[in-house]
Amino acid sequence: MIPLILKEVFREQPPGFILVSWKHDGIWKDKAFETVEAAEKHLSEVPGDVYFSPTTYSHPHRRKEYVNPTKWLWQDLDAVDPGTISPKPTIAWESSPGRYQALWSLDRLYDATEAEKTNKVLAAQVRADHGSWILTKVLRVPGSVNHKYPDKPRGRLLWQNGPVFKQLPDSVSEVLNSPVTGDRSDKLWLIEHELAKAGFNIGQIYEIVKNSPWNKYRGRSDEETRLMHEIALAMKERPKPKYTGPLLKVVDHEEVMGSLMTIPGWLIEGWWTCNSHGIIAGEPKSWKSTLAMDAAVSVSSGEPFLGKYPVHNPGPVIIVQNENADWIIKARMAAISLHRGIGGSINRNGNTWNITWPRPLPIYYINNQAFSISNSEHRAMLEELVREVKPVLIIFDPLYLMFDGDVNSAKDLNPALNWMLWLRNTYTLSIMLVHHWRKSQGNTRRGGQRMLGSTTLHGWVESAWYVQSGEEIEIEREFRAAQEPEKIKLAMSLGDMEFSVYSVETYLPSDEMSDVAGYVTTNPGKSLKDMSDELGIPTRRLKRLLEKVKEVPPKLP
Repeated sequence: MIPLILKEVFREQPPGFILVSWKHDGIWKDKAFETVEAAEKHLSEVPGDVYFSPTTYSHPHRRKEYVNPTKWLWQDLDAVDPGTISPKPTIAWESSPGRYQALWSLDRLYDATEAEKTNKVLAAQVRADHGSWILTKVLRVPGSVNHKYPDKPRGRLLWQNGPVFKQLPDSVSEVLNSPVTGDRSDKLWLIEHELAKAGFNIGQIYEIVKNSPWNKYRGRSDEETRLMHEIALAMKERPKPKYTGPLLKVVDHEEVMGSLMTIPGWLIEGWWTCNSHGIIAGEPKSWKSTLAMDAAVSVSSGEPFLGKYPVHNPGPVIIVQNENADWIIKARMAAISLHRGIGGSINRNGNTWNITWPRPLPIYYINNQAFSISNSEHRAMLEELVREVKPVLIIFDPLYLMFDGDVNSAKDLNPALNWMLWLRNTYTLSIMLVHHWRKSQGNTRRGGQRMLGSTTLHGWVESAWYVQSGEEIEIEREFRAAQEPEKIKLAMSLGDMEFSVYSVETYLPSDEMSDVAGYVTTNPGKSLKDMSDELGIPTRRLKRLLEKVKEVPPKLP
């Protein structure tokens, strides 16, 4: 529970040493680590009060000259409630009862000198503790015990999804830190105008001017109306940015109808249309990731999906996953490969051993690297890999661990979904995004309507699987370019942790109902075991099917 935010803090920081500190029996100690995991482990084991420095260092010593560029500002707020200040911190926590600390995520990397200067201005603006802006400052680890008090309270994280900080223009910082004298109208307008010109949005400008000493409307009943009116006028005068991106291509009807484009067909027959994007959704532990890995093995090898459904466009696959440990991925991929007959084998012929090595598969993994769709550097690195290996399929698993925004907000989701569309269209590939359902809703008929988050997700998909796990696994398939097929049921097994053996059986409920009804008609008096053996249907499922057959009225001649 101690290192609540260290991975978040250092995820986008430049490579370097992570410096942590602790104080025990009045003695301060520092130690440098090359990984967050090692730092976390150490902090969870040492006695006393534990601290961390929010920057990385070029050398294993906490000195100003070794501080790397940073994407964070930090403040020890002491008794200042972070919920009352502007700009709002990205991450805030209570270090002890009534005492607070906070971090502000930056919109870019700041070098050490620039970060120190900006942090000093920020400290004055938010009324932070003296000296909290220095480059080598250490902060209490959120959730850690504070031994300064007799009852040794544990700190608590307040939030970690606040806005990204944009540096104030020098002209605005100068006004905000100057004494309030004379008529405030001109200064208030200057702040609003300069912020608008610098690219701040209406909400950001409102928070800054509302909490500034130059807010001449403070306390009035029309305070918000007056400020928003002035900000809107300032936004109108903001120079419009010149468009420098790619021009939108416009074609006429004749060109569209005369093109040689054809229907792309199936990537996996009956399961995923070629070059489409979509979602595999379901409740936790409902085999979503295993189904995605089966698709990866099948597409990369050309072997049938689930051992049955043809792959029409085989090729390389990229798996980006943030959820399962490396050994789980290895065990499952080995078991699926053995099920497909491509996992290799060892056979003895007399005194000779015949070894067939596993077929090498063009699958590339970004495994447990805290990949973030919201991180521009991560996106650029993935695009470089795409250009290199030319995949036909990319799997992202799962959405909630690689998206920094609010999944309930269409505004937050749109940039991520549009980037994946751009990736699909630019490099002509398919995208599978693994996602979760919300808790069961009795009146919801379609699987897509149960997805966690904004309805934008359901509207976005071209291919989708909605996985319902219980006594049986039931999958609802949905396509934008094809008719929605009948729900399909699966019987799946992965063996145990030490020896993972994969087996899968698929069946359409309507086909089994027909088989059972026909068998009962032509083979009266057969035992349940005989029926199970001859039809190849497990007895438990066979019992349910027999009950359903009894409920179906016979067809009239």
